Amino acid sequence: MPKIKIYSTLNSPEGIEKKEIIGILENDIIIYKEDSVDVTIQILDNKIKLNRKSKEYDINMNFIKNDETIGNYIIDENMVLDLKIKTNILEIKENKIIIEYELIIADELVGTFNWVIDYEVI
Repeated sequence: MPKIKIYSTLNSPEGIEKKEIIGILENDIIIYKEDSVDVTIQILDNKIKLNRKSKEYDINMNFIKNDETIGNYIIDENMVLDLKIKTNILEIKENKIIIEYELIIADELVGTFNWVIDYEVI
């Protein structure tokens, strides 16, 4: 279970957020903690599965290039929002992932997001 240093840049309608985090890489799964949020990124051949989980919420998203997928945003057991994720760009390289996607909640476009994840074994 190698430790990795993760450099994450998220460009969203709210601005640019950069993070530098220590995580682990095991069987093409990146796991790290971002503040109080547990993040799991599963790297598949042509797909990325993302889970972000905290005490307040649980988000599941799938990214497949040129495809629209369904995810969910669970605020508590009684409130589940369906997410539509339209992935425009998905590049999976050695030690780098680039995702550009449109997020739609309740048929409303939230915005276009560009997420770049670089990582290296430390």
